[in-house]
Amino acid sequence: MICPSCKNQYLTRVDYKSSSARKGIQLDYCPACYGVWFDKDELHRVKDKEDEFLRWIDIDIWKDETKFQVSKSGRICPVCEMPFYTIKYGGSPIEIDLCSVCQGIWLDKGELDKIIKYLEEKVDKESLLGYLKDIGEEFLEIFIHPKKLFSEVGDLLMVMKLCEYRLLAKMPIISKIIAGLPG
Repeated sequence: MICPSCKNQYLTRVDYKSSSARKGIQLDYCPACYGVWFDKDELHRVKDKEDEFLRWIDIDIWKDETKFQVSKSGRICPVCEMPFYTIKYGGSPIEIDLCSVCQGIWLDKGELDKIIKYLEEKVDKESLLGYLKDIGEEFLEIFIHPKKLFSEVGDLLMVMKLCEYRLLAKMPIISKIIAGLPG
């Protein structure tokens, strides 16, 4: 595959943070500009590996096309050889290139780090009430996507853990009471 940015450099396939416990994710990157190609759903999987606290945040860029602020990118998909479109990632100021045919995503150097930082800030800013709402939504996801039961239960447990952290941070007296309980 040819790099959509450099237009004359071949992409190199590498394993992204593979571990013995899980099969690594194979990504294609450009050794010249350090851009990265993500096949469909790979960005979501990389985000989950990058920070376990982000696993419950599922930004589905394809879900609501009415929210797209689409513009033509001027770049060509390395798989389909169709023009890319540029959109903002999940309402953030981060612009990503995507292919509407194969649903792959091209990130320029540093954009993955910006996405992770954006999502971490989103987690940090979530209110206790927001987490309670998120718990309800994640609970419903278990029934909406029963084929992904293990993943959805994991997402629910992560949101519950973050809600607990937020509660203890907002109400330190609860933390003192829990610490004083017999062990």
